[in-house]
Amino acid sequence: MGRKLWGRIQKHLPLIKAIFIFSILIFVIQTIGRIAHEVNGQQLQSELATLDTGTILLLIAGGFLAVTPMLIYDFTIVEFLPGKFSWGYIVRSGWTTNTFTNLAGMGGLLGASLRANFYARSATKKQVVYAISKIALFLLAGLSLACWVALILLFGFDIGQPYRGYWIWLLGGGLYFPGIFLFTRISDSEFFADLTLKRELKLILGSSLEWASCAGFFLVIGWALGLPISLAAVFPMFVVASVAGVVSMIPGGLGSFDVFMIIGLGFLGVSRADATGWLLLYRLFYYLLPFLVGVGFFIHDTGRRLNRFLDGLPVAALRRGAHWLVTTFMYFSGVMMLLFATIPDVVLANRFYLRFVPYMFYFLSQVTNIVMAFLLIGLARGVGAHVKRAFWPTLVVLVVAIGMTLWRENFPVGLALLLGLVLICLLVARPELYRTSFHYSWGGLLIDGSIYVGTFLMYTLLGLSTLQGPHHRPWFPSAWLLPSTQVWLNGLGGLLVALLIMVGVYRYLAWTQPQWLHLKYDAPRMRAIIARFGGNEVSHLAFLRDKQAYFYQEDGADQLFLLFRQKADKLLVMGEPIGNQAKLEPALQAFMRDANLAGLRPVFYEISETLTLRLHEMGFDFIKIGEEGHVALSTFSLAGKAHRGE
Repeated sequence: MGRKLWGRIQKHLPLIKAIFIFSILIFVIQTIGRIAHEVNGQQLQSELATLDTGTILLLIAGGFLAVTPMLIYDFTIVEFLPGKFSWGYIVRSGWTTNTFTNLAGMGGLLGASLRANFYARSATKKQVVYAISKIALFLLAGLSLACWVALILLFGFDIGQPYRGYWIWLLGGGLYFPGIFLFTRISDSEFFADLTLKRELKLILGSSLEWASCAGFFLVIGWALGLPISLAAVFPMFVVASVAGVVSMIPGGLGSFDVFMIIGLGFLGVSRADATGWLLLYRLFYYLLPFLVGVGFFIHDTGRRLNRFLDGLPVAALRRGAHWLVTTFMYFSGVMMLLFATIPDVVLANRFYLRFVPYMFYFLSQVTNIVMAFLLIGLARGVGAHVKRAFWPTLVVLVVAIGMTLWRENFPVGLALLLGLVLICLLVARPELYRTSFHYSWGGLLIDGSIYVGTFLMYTLLGLSTLQGPHHRPWFPSAWLLPSTQVWLNGLGGLLVALLIMVGVYRYLAWTQPQWLHLKYDAPRMRAIIARFGGNEVSHLAFLRDKQAYFYQEDGADQLFLLFRQKADKLLVMGEPIGNQAKLEPALQAFMRDANLAGLRPVFYEISETLTLRLHEMGFDFIKIGEEGHVALSTFSLAGKAHRGE
């Protein structure tokens, strides 16, 4: 019966894993909602308002630092497992597990489930369960030792006298560690065979550092609030409240820990409002912020698994979406800035334009707006063409533009979030920028050229109308007139600088050219291929010197070549490839790959039906534009009425 049940579980294991991950995501959503409901936002805001920026940054760093010792558990657990795990994977998995367990509690069930999910990659279920069980025994060892420290402070140094009545809690918690330590050392069970003294001491050290850093960070918050009490006296009460929180098994000790601490701090003269604020800051910096980072790690790990299961489709879709967003935003913002710099009175009176004003860059002067606009448009063309060299200039331009925009006073928060999203999308889309060179298509050149030429002509006409004054052209709308001749000259100078920038951007993007694209005419090399493998009906045209040749090699030996001419971003390939037809498939793939990396698109013409169908299978579209006639020269004649039309 048990084997049958286990067989069913194994059969549906992928579904069980999917349900587990989905349940964790539901838990994350519910936990965030519960915290948002329980935490008084207004009170938290008032507490943060009492702290300066430096103190808040210190508390953020302190909260993350206080969680870090818990990673020792995960670095120890992998010692019990046969698999190899990278340092980064252990940190991400450990941070997720510990921050989730911190907030959720659930008696260690959630932590055990998450660790089984993360570390079961190369170990049996039994090995994982045994390793987790050994770790779980020592999670409270540090709290147990803290109980003894609290008892010594209470009865040995008279520190925290109001809390002597809780000695039974401290004694009960303190007995846990010696009991577990003696049991694991005396027991001769096979279960503890690999639990060496060194590993046990490592777990005890990790637990001690965890609870010490937790208590220390709680006292640091009290110091930051500047409350007139002895922080050393708070430590015994913190230990008592932590024991109560563990015994209650409430997620994160919420409720029991808080009640004990509010009552205990009241014994030291801390008001209920101050104690509540203290606890709110503790929840925020020690629990919530590290938990949100853990959520990010969990989503990353889940996304990576989903991406692997779906053969990389989600990541590919995400990168392409990010690439499209960056390209679109750069073009959009560039055009918007250009309109604002050239005809500000007109666009600011346009309702459609004003709707998009909150989603563009802002600069301080007309010239910088014009220059930055064309810089964005030029780099957007490179990003849209997937050119690798466009990444770093685009990153620098976006960072400068974002900095200049947010430097303005009272910038909208929504704009800051949007610009941050654009920057993140650029980083995500970086693998999409793989081409080594850039070549303008006729369509792209027409669009960018029209933007520049149209802007230049319109701005010139506006300037001439401004110089003559409105009385010379009463029919001309006054809103289109520029404020002064100086403004017009500044803008005209900006347009000339922008032209140089556009040319410079194009030269920069097209700087790296593949060697095969500029090979010199090599007649002996082509004759050698024809002599070895034979020619075809167009091979003699290779010697007219009006076409270039792409040579395909294997093991350093030429196999065949294609004849082509470059026009804009197209490679016009004439006729069938010449040479070893047995290597046609890999040669076509190599040619298409090299052309793609160079930012060029092959176009084949005057080819056979067989090659047409093969190219169609490789992703090409085809169109019929004529036929080639074949005749027998020995019998063909133009004489007679039958051939009059020919």
